[in-house]
Amino acid sequence: MSFGRIILLLFSISVYFTVAAQEAGKPYIKNFSPKAYKGTPQNWAVIQDHRGLVYVGNTNQGIYEYDGTTWRHITNNPSEQNTVRSFSIDSSGVIYVGAKADFGVLLPDSKGKLKYLSFKNKIAEKDQDFSDIFKTYTTEDGVFFQSFQSLILWKNGKYKIWYPEKNTSFHLSFYVNNVLYIRERGSGLKYLKNDQLISVPGGEKFSEERIFTMLPFDKDKILIGTQTQGVYFFDTKNNVFSKDPAYKNVDDFIIENALYQGLVIDETYFAFSTFNGGVLVFDKKGNIRRIIDKRAGLQDEFVYYSYSDYQKNLWFGLNNGVSKAEISSQFSSWDESLGLKGGVTSICMHKETLYATTDLGVFYLEKGMFRQVQGINSQCWNVCSVKIPLGKTTEELLLVAAGTGVYEISNNSARHLFSHQSCSKLLQSKKNPKRVFIGCAEGLSSIIFNNGQWKDEGKINKTFRFKEEQRSLDKPVRSIQEDVNGNLWLGTDDDGFYKIKFWTDTSFSTVEFPYITLFDSAYFEKGNRKLSTYRVFNYGEKLLFATEGGLFEYDSVKTRFYPSDILEKNTSGVYIIAGDNSGNLFFSLYDKDSQWIEMYRTKDNKLFPDTISFNRLKDLYFESIYCDTAGQVWIGCNNGIFQFDNSIHKDFNVVKPSLIRKVTIGRDSVIFWGTFYTEIKSDDSIVRKIALHQSEQMIPSIDYAYNSITFNFSYPGYEDESANIFSFYLEGYKDEKWSDWTSDPKKDYTNLDPGTYVFHVRAKNIYGIVSPEITYKFIVFPPWYRTWWAFLIYIILAFIVVYAIVKINTYRLLKEKQRLEQIVKERTAEVVKQKEEIQGQHDQLVYLNTELQQQKEEIETQRDEIEGQRDEIVEQKKEITDSIHYAKRIQTAILPPEEYVTKSLPEHFILFKPRDIVSGDFYWAKYYPPMRLNEKGKYIAVEEETASGLLVFCVADCTGHGVPGAFMSMLGTAFLNEITNAYPVESIKNHIKASEVLDQLRDLIINSLHQTGKSGEQKDGMDITMCILDLDPVRESGEEEKYKLQVAGANNSLYVVRKEKYLTIGEEPLEALEEVNPDKMPIGIFGGTTRPFSNNLIELKKGDMIYLTSDGYPDQFGGPKGKKFMYKQLKKLFVTISQNPTHDQKEILNNTIEEWKNGATQIDDIAIMGMRI
Repeated sequence: MSFGRIILLLFSISVYFTVAAQEAGKPYIKNFSPKAYKGTPQNWAVIQDHRGLVYVGNTNQGIYEYDGTTWRHITNNPSEQNTVRSFSIDSSGVIYVGAKADFGVLLPDSKGKLKYLSFKNKIAEKDQDFSDIFKTYTTEDGVFFQSFQSLILWKNGKYKIWYPEKNTSFHLSFYVNNVLYIRERGSGLKYLKNDQLISVPGGEKFSEERIFTMLPFDKDKILIGTQTQGVYFFDTKNNVFSKDPAYKNVDDFIIENALYQGLVIDETYFAFSTFNGGVLVFDKKGNIRRIIDKRAGLQDEFVYYSYSDYQKNLWFGLNNGVSKAEISSQFSSWDESLGLKGGVTSICMHKETLYATTDLGVFYLEKGMFRQVQGINSQCWNVCSVKIPLGKTTEELLLVAAGTGVYEISNNSARHLFSHQSCSKLLQSKKNPKRVFIGCAEGLSSIIFNNGQWKDEGKINKTFRFKEEQRSLDKPVRSIQEDVNGNLWLGTDDDGFYKIKFWTDTSFSTVEFPYITLFDSAYFEKGNRKLSTYRVFNYGEKLLFATEGGLFEYDSVKTRFYPSDILEKNTSGVYIIAGDNSGNLFFSLYDKDSQWIEMYRTKDNKLFPDTISFNRLKDLYFESIYCDTAGQVWIGCNNGIFQFDNSIHKDFNVVKPSLIRKVTIGRDSVIFWGTFYTEIKSDDSIVRKIALHQSEQMIPSIDYAYNSITFNFSYPGYEDESANIFSFYLEGYKDEKWSDWTSDPKKDYTNLDPGTYVFHVRAKNIYGIVSPEITYKFIVFPPWYRTWWAFLIYIILAFIVVYAIVKINTYRLLKEKQRLEQIVKERTAEVVKQKEEIQGQHDQLVYLNTELQQQKEEIETQRDEIEGQRDEIVEQKKEITDSIHYAKRIQTAILPPEEYVTKSLPEHFILFKPRDIVSGDFYWAKYYPPMRLNEKGKYIAVEEETASGLLVFCVADCTGHGVPGAFMSMLGTAFLNEITNAYPVESIKNHIKASEVLDQLRDLIINSLHQTGKSGEQKDGMDITMCILDLDPVRESGEEEKYKLQVAGANNSLYVVRKEKYLTIGEEPLEALEEVNPDKMPIGIFGGTTRPFSNNLIELKKGDMIYLTSDGYPDQFGGPKGKKFMYKQLKKLFVTISQNPTHDQKEILNNTIEEWKNGATQIDDIAIMGMRI
């Protein structure tokens, strides 16, 4: 590299850091309001102990302790309110406290609860006249406590004291490089040496100028901060005070905002706390690196104190609350509070200014604030800085792709160039740098820069073949890259990747030149599942292809995409890829639930995953990752922009052990308050020294009555402490393995058995780093009834009981033996007597046996006669049954066959189920075709393709069933044939009436059965529905064809389901059913007045269904409760099935009644006829 280029590079880096210092984003800040710690607003001091706990000195309320989960109050004067002004900690972890008119130390009590111990009552009363202890320092010589009235050195219970000169007072003191300096009003700066306060040469210049901080700068130099003169440097070797012009910006800031306190952050950075401007962070060269104020998220800019914890987070004691800033984080951010509005979609550096597009416009970064570019307020998707070659020079232009087209930005103002539809991506061509490709909602367009202006080249309109069909490039293009051969690769949402090969460079819109190839998910070695979200990115001299199915690379020989081995786990969706100048790669990955960023660092030309750095970014949706030339990574998301500073080398393994903060037994008995200690005897007293782990002295023994224990724990890691999670187990208890990670800092154990237990707990922070574990050992005593002496008593008692049982049992056995001997004597006499009785009974049984043998022979003779009679009855039954089966054949022959009805009316069904072999129910039908005169003058039937003429049909239920009912049915069938045959065939339509047929049938039945109506006479007869259907339709003008149906009924109804009503029924099915009511009298003799049957005439339309039924179906018992089926249920069933084919209706009716019977006996014959008009 040439010397000139090196100088240029160094200059660029210098300019960048200067700009970066002025344009730093917001650090992660957490604010604690007074409500959070339940104290007063003012906080004067902050310190952290060796365990990681943070302590805050508060006005009037003493001390507050924070462990990352909860705040705990430590009062320094229980009798009255007191203010804590200062802290200091020694090498053993003991914290010393400077308070209002008091000073002391924090030490644990017997239960490990920190309490304040005052030293004031241990000094002479004459030395107790002091006000606030503003400064406290722990040194090798002891602990210094400084007030305006005195300086006290405390060591091992003894003290020394220094006073200011008469008529003056101390201001503030500082302990720097093992020397204590103190400013005395009216005298200037002094230092302590050999127990004497000596004036610093030249220090008189600070007799009136107040010093608020003195910080070690290097070995022989001290940085001094004042409120009115800014920063001085004190050369301790030569006793020279000087100013540095490089610190002018620092001077201006602290003079304007009133410096109050200073802090060394590390070997490079310092912090100044001010009354009006928050906190200033600057480096040794005087460069302002960051201002932490309200704009950065600080809740109050009046800062009394700044403190750097072990993770290099800054803690601030404020005039209103407490705050913490993670200035050591690699991340800073910009959001709406810093002027950036909307979700960020792309980022670009142009002429050393950062630009970002959002869904609300374009914004640029200036002096730490984002400002909006004028002239464009639409949704913007991509910003691109292009360098146009103009001979030996280049011109840098800035283009934006927006929903309303393409814009050019100059002087932070936008000019609309072209109205391409919904532009989302821009790419400057490497082959022709004057051309810029544009990804649009309907494909790919381009513009070209010629003669000082942009020209629209239009879009690619050429069609191409893909899987035997013609396609065109008309899908939204979301990403564009150019490979080393000048081919364009386009990424789409669902279509796949397009490859465009150019044959010429003369005109973009020439139809012939592009050769387009589409690669969909079938080209990917990822199974056959469909992929989506196709994006292409440049990585060195090759391209990387991102999909929801992972990261791929392209094999040009096989024309296939194979999974890339760059990602360690190539299983997640890949959305964004970006690389910096060092070869590091940044990936935005996602699954169905979340999106995250992974970094791969380059080392020895290999990529290694960094699984920690980006864990800080949680619950965000990323749209852009941009790496600038200085190595800074800019990340655009729905919440704004995050800057990742890779030059900050953060040690993530700096962690503290977890903390057990409280142990409670029973309901509310606290046995440990969080501070371990060891007890040391000193001068006939016991001193408790703070320890990091539990000592043997602190292992509690717990009575069995309190065998339930609760642990409260925490982790003193303060980088988003809300994300800390915990795992634990109890050694000695059931399942000794680490629990699942949980955010709950509490664990209960109940009903513990006696024994020794050790509770283990560890934490994991937001970066996934697991802390060292902390343990707590305790012993649960057994209950008194499980102690050794209790078991001894149990053994003695058991021996006594066994002895007593043996003695008692021996006595019982003796008595039982005597009783049994007496029983044997009595039973022997009884047995002899019973023997004599049994002999007498034996003789009597021999006589009875002889008589029974004779009776047996008589019974066997009678049995043979009965069996002969039985065989004769069986033979007679067979003959009768055969006769009945023959009768069934006769009855079946008499009934009209279904084919006969089908000929005249094809859509019908007949469900005929006799209870016995023959049936008392029957159906009957007779068809009369249309007649005409032939050439001989005789009437003959007319054969037509469609049904016409007249159909007479009925369903009847005769009295009785079985053979008697069958006789009645055959009688009815014969009479119906006789009645209908009497009508002239050629004019039957004009003469026959359904009611007259029933009248004649009734007369014939009465006469044939010789019924007179006398009392006691058998009243045989039948119930019947008689129908006569005219098959020739009637059509009136403009109306649908109608069919006339005569209906007459003897105790039997006709049911009609109208098709047009069925199509409009509501929740009640019976709305579609019409019932033609019968006359309430049978066919036969009737107790009431005999009158002619009524003739009903109804009109039917095509599609209407009619149903005739006997009472056998609705009267059948069954169902879950053994009740009748009932007519209402049958009528609903008619409506429900009415639109089904008739053969399906028959099957449904049959299956329904069989399911209803559920194996029960059929009680009556069943006959149902259904017809569709």
